[in-house]
Amino acid sequence: MYRVARRKSSGRTSLILACLAAASCIMAFVFGVERGFEMELAATVSQAAGDVFNVSLSGKYEPNWNLFDVEEMATIRDRVPSAEDIAAYSKGTLGIDLPDLFVPSIRFVTSNYFSVRGLKTNLGRTFTSLEEERKLPVAVAGASLVESGLVKVGEVYHCPMTGMDYHVVGSLALQQTNGTFDFENRILYVPLSLFDPVQINDTAASFLRANRISERDVAYPGVAFWVRPKPGLVEEAMAEIETALSAYNDDQRKIYISFSDIAQLVYGTVKEHSTGGLVAAGLAVLGVAVMNSTNLLLLDVVSLRKKIGIKRCIGAARIDIAVEVLGRTVALTLSGIALGLGLAFSVRGLFEKWFGEAVLLSPGSILKAVAVIVPVMVLAGLYPAIVSSRISPIQAVRDAFAWRPGKKHLKADVRSALAVAAVAIGVTGVVVMMGISYLTQEKVASYLKSVGERLVLVENEHLASQGVGRAPEAVSKPGSSASDSHPPLPMDPSLADNLAKAVGAYRAAWFQEIASTVALPDSNQVHAVSVVACSPSFASLRRFEVASGRFLLHQDDRTPVCVLGHRLAASIFGEEDCVGKTLHIGSPVPFTVVGVLKPRPQGVLDLSFYREDSVFIPPLSMLSVPDLASRFCENSKILLEAREGEKPEALVEKTKQHFAEEYPLFAPPRVDKYLRYVERMDEIRAKLTKVFGLTGILAIALSAIGVFAIMMARVTEKAREIGIRRAVGASKRNIMELYLREALGICLPGSVIGLVASCPILRLLEPLVPITFDTMSRLAVWAVAAGTASAALGGLHPARTAARTPPAEVFRA
Repeated sequence: MYRVARRKSSGRTSLILACLAAASCIMAFVFGVERGFEMELAATVSQAAGDVFNVSLSGKYEPNWNLFDVEEMATIRDRVPSAEDIAAYSKGTLGIDLPDLFVPSIRFVTSNYFSVRGLKTNLGRTFTSLEEERKLPVAVAGASLVESGLVKVGEVYHCPMTGMDYHVVGSLALQQTNGTFDFENRILYVPLSLFDPVQINDTAASFLRANRISERDVAYPGVAFWVRPKPGLVEEAMAEIETALSAYNDDQRKIYISFSDIAQLVYGTVKEHSTGGLVAAGLAVLGVAVMNSTNLLLLDVVSLRKKIGIKRCIGAARIDIAVEVLGRTVALTLSGIALGLGLAFSVRGLFEKWFGEAVLLSPGSILKAVAVIVPVMVLAGLYPAIVSSRISPIQAVRDAFAWRPGKKHLKADVRSALAVAAVAIGVTGVVVMMGISYLTQEKVASYLKSVGERLVLVENEHLASQGVGRAPEAVSKPGSSASDSHPPLPMDPSLADNLAKAVGAYRAAWFQEIASTVALPDSNQVHAVSVVACSPSFASLRRFEVASGRFLLHQDDRTPVCVLGHRLAASIFGEEDCVGKTLHIGSPVPFTVVGVLKPRPQGVLDLSFYREDSVFIPPLSMLSVPDLASRFCENSKILLEAREGEKPEALVEKTKQHFAEEYPLFAPPRVDKYLRYVERMDEIRAKLTKVFGLTGILAIALSAIGVFAIMMARVTEKAREIGIRRAVGASKRNIMELYLREALGICLPGSVIGLVASCPILRLLEPLVPITFDTMSRLAVWAVAAGTASAALGGLHPARTAARTPPAEVFRA
């Protein structure tokens, strides 16, 4: 009998070690994959635009209409914890670009402006915070200024507009801008601490008078910001910015947050949910292992009642018994961790090859895993330690390995509750992992759908190669081709439809964005806006919806009609219905409002202009406004939509080939998918789904171990009952069905509890994506399947063992 008890104790120890080894291995993988996944995502997003967002003001047109007080820099730092870094910049002095005179624009920036925006140097360096603090006259030149020879790195440049000499310490690499005027590459950047608008305007006035140029202020007080959010906290940072600067939101001004690409938001979404899901998956496996270990330790304590009773009889204190159980728990934990880490290192190569995901088992990730497992296991051993310390020595010796009848059901109920808890945790882990996969996929799909997942953008490259200032001759660059000197292709509205027919696109839209102003006919209040001239199909391509009235029609071309963004309409007309009313756009020409757009959906970002504060007009209606007519087709773009089932990549290649064949005398436009880099994010999410699947299988397996342990204990306890049933005619099948139903009785309540517990967890992880009935149905199927699998795997062997026990042997024992 003693050898049997030792053999069973050894089996339970093996099961505890197996649970802990599996949990240790998966936790090491979780932290290792999380680090590798984070590095992969960072490398992916570093190739994409939109790493930061810009914060300025839009609204009433004044000299400093889009500038904050410089003191707000401290406000944002204190009240926006989701921001990783914040840079401030002035709008800078206005440059002069005349046939016989060129003065670059000066932009005053903080020293971290370049790192926040991701601007790299081509020569030299950027200025430091020390130079900014000491107000040293240093500068960093835009690429085109150096290429034209106007500014040289290492020399001093005298700016007549500010009256200062700046030591140029470096030049920036060429920025891939969309503007044909290449403005960003023609700026001289100097420390913000040198910004003195009053002194600059006085100096500029003298210079302008001397050159017979109309005097005007060239510098305005105040700053705008670039914000780099912490990974995964893009939307949180935006909301905190809105709250921190809410005092600037009034009837005339609104906080304006703009992105240049949606990749950063999708990056944050994928990383937040996938890495969070990995941690949740690992914790679910650990939770199952802990419940199983607690149950197995309780069985161990029960099997050693006689030994514990003898120790108590010869003087062992309760605390000594409890410490011994806790010590065994810690020893088993450390042994399980060692086995798990050995297993992790052994199968890491197979894991990486199978799932295509890097696992970085660094000392840091290992320590994190150990730091999570050890305290949790010590807590798991507390209850068995307390139970062991309360065993009565006299009763334990008298009952040997049996329990008192009055306590039997209590102990069995505790063990059953622990088994149900283990299954519930395992099912919760499986459901949460599958739910994260579904919801993240839906959210990424909603981003793609909101801005057009089948769209291709056609735009002219920048003209940096033409030089700046008083040097009109082209500046050649290494690796440039003869085509670089070709003029850009004029993109008028007719080109969009012709292009769609030529390349077989489903539909096309022409659009052009221009900064301008609007005002009511009888008001002196002027609003700065983005005027978007576009073809009627633009709204459907960009998934814009109309709240009132209608969008532009083909017959509207050349007529003065417009559609307003939701916030712009509210800013100008308030709560009044503005459809049918008139306003002036950039000139006294009255435009009739024919529609108002719906607000931007929550969680969706506009990539270039901001729909909320824009006014949309027909393409040829620009010609009726002198200020707009002079810039007709300047930096215009074309959107193409691929046909259903056609990949955007194929449309990109056909469009490039068409331009090369039909327009050889023009510089080829840039043609690319509208949502560059986002598909790569979705691929990473798909790989993480495989990891979730493996972890789910492991959680079910560990849940099955718990069921196996409790059912084997039941078989031992009810051996006499089994013998009686067999003796009175019960078949082996009847006995197996009895124990399998009992296993299902443990697992199915665990499945229900796990399904119910997973809903608030999923809502907490993804509050913006609704959990639909279809999603809940899928998750319910997964919950039932996980519980049934645990019952089958854990209950089959004990049921077969019970069924195969001969009745005579049971009575003889």
